[in-house]
Amino acid sequence: MYLKFGGGYMQYFTFIGKAHYVEADYFFDGEQDPVCKSSFIQEAIINRFDEDVNEIVVFGTKESNAMYQSILLEKLNGFKLQFVEIDVDAGFDSIVDKLMANISDDRIIMDITNCFRTIPMKLLFAIKYIEMTKRVSIDHLFYGRLISNKNDENSTVVIVDFIHDYQQQQIGNLLSQFDNTLMIDASKVQDIVAMEDDNLTRFLNSLNKFNQMIEFCQFDKSLQAIREIYESCRRIKKDSHYPMIVPMVENIESKVASCYKATDDIKKKAELIRILICHKRVQVAITFTDEFFREELIRNTLEPQNKKFNTLDYFNKNQLRKLRENSVYEYSQYLLSGSVYKLRIRSYINSKDLRAFERIRVNQDNKEHIQKIISENKREVIAPFYNEIRNHMNHGMSIGYDKNDNPIDVENILEKMLYCIDLMGRRH
Repeated sequence: MYLKFGGGYMQYFTFIGKAHYVEADYFFDGEQDPVCKSSFIQEAIINRFDEDVNEIVVFGTKESNAMYQSILLEKLNGFKLQFVEIDVDAGFDSIVDKLMANISDDRIIMDITNCFRTIPMKLLFAIKYIEMTKRVSIDHLFYGRLISNKNDENSTVVIVDFIHDYQQQQIGNLLSQFDNTLMIDASKVQDIVAMEDDNLTRFLNSLNKFNQMIEFCQFDKSLQAIREIYESCRRIKKDSHYPMIVPMVENIESKVASCYKATDDIKKKAELIRILICHKRVQVAITFTDEFFREELIRNTLEPQNKKFNTLDYFNKNQLRKLRENSVYEYSQYLLSGSVYKLRIRSYINSKDLRAFERIRVNQDNKEHIQKIISENKREVIAPFYNEIRNHMNHGMSIGYDKNDNPIDVENILEKMLYCIDLMGRRH
């Protein structure tokens, strides 16, 4: 189960030290038959990937290159070899520079069997850095493990591929990013979903979908993505080949659980906005709160018992002229700025729509219930939300202080708006 990026050839990066290398049978982990008998892991790996490798880059000290350069050239005859000198105490910057200078393909086989001292750890950090700055993929991360005595004539080396563990770290980084910010690197998702794992693919795609839906302010579709995230988390916990990421999967599951388990879409929307507020995604939380307030204003005015109320469906059902997609906004503006609820929010409603709105009969009890809630919350909640927050955001103005230069507690006002919306739906 390996990542596959692009096509074409791969580069093979390997190391050579000053040790006396014992001849051994080389097996790839999980296979019964040896790939070859040799003193050098490079020969075994090339034996397996000879049709895929374009160039072999050998890192060694001045002494080790002198000892083995001619031998490797002979054994790997027919392949382009590049010998790079490296200090055993090389720092991170030096390793990155040498890797960057020698990377010419977008797919890499990395072999850390004969690394020096702390070089393997530094190398892993360098690989991550290079993947972020240069479009490359590590297809394999090999280590040759000697499993019999060095003096035994029948020495055996098992070649283990640590790419699966390395990929779990990459996935973990993505999940940590989402856990903290509700954002995920879409390009990395597309790379990782090339893996042949349906559960993981669905999970990462659901995170990416949610990220896109909140970026595009798609309220209803964000709820669909929440459902997909929660259900994907459950699947991965039940049957996962990725134990290292399960704790982060559990964090994300817990994060979206309140929204997923809410009993209806109205409660789900309120929980989603709270999730956004908690993660400082204030701009989209403002947009969703505005939309939610207008939807609930209309629903609780016209059909408060209908938890699946849809404005356009209602207009069509009542044989009104089919209105444009912004009818939720315009009818809510009519309710707020007209004679119904007396809230002075400026409105741009064309005359045909206005006549259609005026033909809609409003139940008196509903009218009084909503009018009371809006009247009680207008000055401290609704007016500040629109005048100092939502309108400022829509016109590209900074949000932070009101007209009297007093600081605005945006998150507190958003919570109060949610409480106001909740009150609209209550009937005592």
